[in-house]
Amino acid sequence: MEEDAQDQHNQSNGSNDDNPNDDNEIITESSAVVRDEPLRDDKGPPKVDSEVEVLHEKVKKQVVKEGHGQKPAKFATCFLHYRAWVENSSHKFEDTWQEQRPVELILGKEKTEMTGLGIGVASMKSGEHALLHVGWELGYGKEGSFSFPNVPPMADLLYEVELIGYDEAKEGKARSDMTVEERIQAADGRKMEGNSYFKEEKLQEAMQQYEMVVNYKSPGFVHICFLLLFSVLQEVIMNVSFFCQAIAYMGDDFMFQLFGKYRDMALAVKNPCHLNMAACLIKLNQYEEAIGQCSIRPDK
Repeated sequence: MEEDAQDQHNQSNGSNDDNPNDDNEIITESSAVVRDEPLRDDKGPPKVDSEVEVLHEKVKKQVVKEGHGQKPAKFATCFLHYRAWVENSSHKFEDTWQEQRPVELILGKEKTEMTGLGIGVASMKSGEHALLHVGWELGYGKEGSFSFPNVPPMADLLYEVELIGYDEAKEGKARSDMTVEERIQAADGRKMEGNSYFKEEKLQEAMQQYEMVVNYKSPGFVHICFLLLFSVLQEVIMNVSFFCQAIAYMGDDFMFQLFGKYRDMALAVKNPCHLNMAACLIKLNQYEEAIGQCSIRPDK
C-alpha cells in the first residue's frame, strides 16, 4: 500500500526500509497551488527595484525571485502563471493565478501576441518570478486586442511571470503525440522527482513538480480529435476519445474521459501528488491551501 509523503520523509531519516515504490495516496482532485504568491486584490503590478536586464530590443526583465537549474531550450513546453497589464496603467487584462490554472507555452511556437512573453520565459529558470516589459511590436501590435478591449493599439505590456517548470522536447515527440501510457509515465516521473525534492526539504521545487502533474491544461483537444477521425480505420475511430486523452498530463480534460484501468493508472499517479503538495504546504505553514488539497474528490 502506498504511503504519504511525510512517511517517506521520516523513513529517509530513520528507517532502513529501502522500498523505492513507496508513494503517497490522497482522495483529491485538481486544485491550483498558489504557494508564496497569494492572489492580490490590488490593481497594479508589484514594485520591483532589481536590475533591468535587456533580453531584446523590445523585451526587458527584472527578477523578483531567483529560480534554479537550467533555462528551457527552444521548443520546450513551459508551464507558467502570469498577470498582464498595459504598461504605465492599472489595466490588468489577464491573470492565470486568478483562473487557478497554469498556462502551457511552447517556446518558438507562441501565438504572435505572445512573442515577447516567450522571449522572457526563455530567459527564466524553474521557480523564477520576474517582471517582463514588452514593447507593443512583440505584443498585440498596431491593432490592439479584440479579446481584451482594454488593450489599445500600440500598447506596451507588463507581465508578472512565474515559470513553474518545463519539459524539454525529446526526440521530436510532442506531448500531443504521446499515448495515454506515455503521458501517465511522464507524469509519474514528475511525481518521483517531486518526492526526491521533498526528501531534500526543497519544498518549492517539489511543489513545482506536483503542480505540473495535477494542474495541467490540455489545449488542442478538438484539433487532435479531428485529425484522428480522418487518419485511423473505422474500428479505431470508435476509440478516438481514448487517444484524445493523450494530450494532457492529469488535467480535467484528461481525467474526465478516462475509464477503467486507464483511469486507475492515472489516479495512482495523480492522487499522491495532492498529498505531497499538502505535506509541503503544511511545512510552509500554508494550512488553508493544504486543506484544499485534501478536500476534493477525484471521482466527482
